Amino acid sequence: MAWLKLLVNPSDAEAARRALQAPSRGIGDKSVELLERFALDRRISWIAAAASPELRSQLRGKAKAGLEAFSGALAHLADVARAESASPSALVLTRVIEEIDYYRWLDQSAEPGELDRAANVEELVTYAAEYDAAFPEGGLRGFLQDIALVSDSDAYAEGEAKVTMMTLHAAKGLEFPCVFIAGLEEELLPHARALLESQDPNLGVEEERRLFYVGITRAQERLFLSRAQVRRHFGQQNFTSPSRFLAELPQELIAGFEPDADEEEMLGRFDAAEEARIEFKCGDVVQHGEFGRGQVLRLSGSGANARATVHFDRVGEKTLLLVYAKLVKLGERKR
Repeated sequence: MAWLKLLVNPSDAEAARRALQAPSRGIGDKSVELLERFALDRRISWIAAAASPELRSQLRGKAKAGLEAFSGALAHLADVARAESASPSALVLTRVIEEIDYYRWLDQSAEPGELDRAANVEELVTYAAEYDAAFPEGGLRGFLQDIALVSDSDAYAEGEAKVTMMTLHAAKGLEFPCVFIAGLEEELLPHARALLESQDPNLGVEEERRLFYVGITRAQERLFLSRAQVRRHFGQQNFTSPSRFLAELPQELIAGFEPDADEEEMLGRFDAAEEARIEFKCGDVVQHGEFGRGQVLRLSGSGANARATVHFDRVGEKTLLLVYAKLVKLGERKR
């Protein structure tokens, strides 16, 4: 499954970590840590890092050979998946099993009593073939989504005294006395991809709204909705905006949500005397390490809460804590 996920999403770090060890290629923990640090430092995927000559030059012996074999196998399978993108998922799955010689690895690594591992893989291939027959246009991506939903739902055991965590998609058809939905922030729900990748942003928002509706209607008695005011993303602490869906709910039915809370009361009035100290003014053109070039729109808060709202050319509007943002001023404020 990790290999299949990488063919769909090469940036999946957890899938890359698991695929490196299935089958085992002599890549030890220290080599994996080196790979992880290399990818993080350069903000590239594990797959791109594994294919880097610079990284390979830092490895020796089995680790170096194993990483080269891993990259070569993945590159070949990616070519197969692209060439047969409209082909059934069972075909791609079979090619993966053959490329990495998976059955032989299962035989070598099996422990006493583990006689059904190969049979489980064969059952997965059978299920993929059945999925292809039922959904001929689904392809590998659709098959993985179907597997994820089935796994989440099957993991739920009704009546057990424990907290159940699942995706909003997997919650369809289920109900619970008490439901918690976290992360109700713009760019999480609705998700940024729904806003940016959809040809019609309104349609993307509407799909996210339907998904939120699925979540809130799972609650039979009590529903808790939460969001973070500050969220760390790629090493930066960003102030978030409440999801637009919160404001659409009947306010008389909600306790604890104040969409029009006084910003100055929460964060303090911005002290104009601090402008000289922080070296920024509204209108300044600035550069950010991740978001690129932008222009300061607003300054708010005071002291440790001083923050700037910046419109970046590539990613739009972001609100950043000045003590963490490391903004570099490129030009004077526009007159």
